[in-house]
Amino acid sequence: MNGPTIYDADSQPHALQWRALDGKERIRAVVHFHVQCGIAVPHLKWHALMHVNIENMLLPARSPMSRALQRLQDQGVGRHDAIHTFAAVTLAHPVDDLMGDTRLSPRERQLAFNSAIDALTRAQCHSYVDKARKIFNLGLSFDRARANA
Repeated sequence: MNGPTIYDADSQPHALQWRALDGKERIRAVVHFHVQCGIAVPHLKWHALMHVNIENMLLPARSPMSRALQRLQDQGVGRHDAIHTFAAVTLAHPVDDLMGDTRLSPRERQLAFNSAIDALTRAQCHSYVDKARKIFNLGLSFDRARANA
């Protein structure tokens, strides 16, 4: 892609431009966003990788995650906070599998994940992010004051 790559976690990336980037360019764009905004997080490249993963899952406009993003934004959750919440849910589900019933098939795991995303509310966002923060140190945060405004 010609010219600088611009990413803003509070705005939906242009789908064609995002798809045109390779994985390293996407990560670089997310890192650049956080640096430019003065958002200091531990393990910035891992943090950026989670952003990229979630942005990729948001591309299908009718996916469970895309529907959940719209619902959370309607409830007052910022897009960046929603991305952190989705990353936390994504991280939490394999950990829950390790601690719970590991007999689920991959399809059943995907259905359980989709169900968790479909049921997600603003009130649950901070608990998922807090759980992920305790398990992993990826700089996920949730702005409770902004979400409660």
